[in-house]
Amino acid sequence: MQLAEGLYSPDTMLVSALVVLVAAAGCSKDTDCKGARVCEAGRCVNPPPAFAPAPVVVQPAPAAPPPTEQAPAMVPEDPYEDPFNQPQSAQPQNTAPPVPAPGAQQYPRTIYEKGYVCRELIDAAGAVRRECERDRRAAKEERREAKERRRERREAEREERREREGPAAHFVGNLVGHGGLFVAVTPGFALASGVFGASGSAGVMFRSGIGVVGVVNVQLSPNGFGLAQFYSVGPAIRFGEKSHILVGVAPTLGVVPATTATPPVVGLLGSVFAQAALVLLERLTLMVQPMLTADRGGFIFTLTGGVGVQL
Repeated sequence: MQLAEGLYSPDTMLVSALVVLVAAAGCSKDTDCKGARVCEAGRCVNPPPAFAPAPVVVQPAPAAPPPTEQAPAMVPEDPYEDPFNQPQSAQPQNTAPPVPAPGAQQYPRTIYEKGYVCRELIDAAGAVRRECERDRRAAKEERREAKERRRERREAEREERREREGPAAHFVGNLVGHGGLFVAVTPGFALASGVFGASGSAGVMFRSGIGVVGVVNVQLSPNGFGLAQFYSVGPAIRFGEKSHILVGVAPTLGVVPATTATPPVVGLLGSVFAQAALVLLERLTLMVQPMLTADRGGFIFTLTGGVGVQL
């Protein structure tokens, strides 16, 4: 009982607590440690053994070798002894694309065809594959050129037709000298004689082959009573470009001498006439002209033929 009281006395417990605190606290400097120990990281440890420094030996510099030819630098076999301290395979390589052979095609490539834009590629099998699409600008230009060609073709066709058919209207005319038979019939009297004269026409011929002309006709008929004269001017319709037929009407001024049965007559008569002309050798014209002139006192019929020129 006394032993237990001695162990658990206040003095004994205080000393034990101090010992525990010191042991738990460790050291903070070398003087906190006993003997030759030192404080390291909060603990008292034996100091490390002391080592004497090794003596320094000075070696004499080697003599310089005699001058010799400099050998070419050799690449060290060991990659770690490379002057750049890296393997030879790690040196940068030339990454420029290879130069294609002359005439070799490079893919992919773009080809511009008429109205299309095509792109040629190499597929997985190594074959050339083409993808084309309509080029809008080229298609628009192609349509414009086609429209221009159609316009030019129509214009050329019209010009060719105009040259083939000639102008819409052009001048035509002829001049003929003729002669033939003159027959005059009046109540209680008849006379037949020769007649000669001239006629001429001038006007416009249309592309249809029909023209309008003016005709001047002069006929003179000598007989035993004197010289009968007839002058007519009038319009006519012409059918035909070169060889042609004229049909017309004209007022006629007639001067007829006196006969045994009739007094001299000077008056205005009416005439209907026709001409049939055959053109030879471009301009030579052979013509036949019948003409009927009449008034209330009788009628006169003439049939003449002649030779002339085409104007």
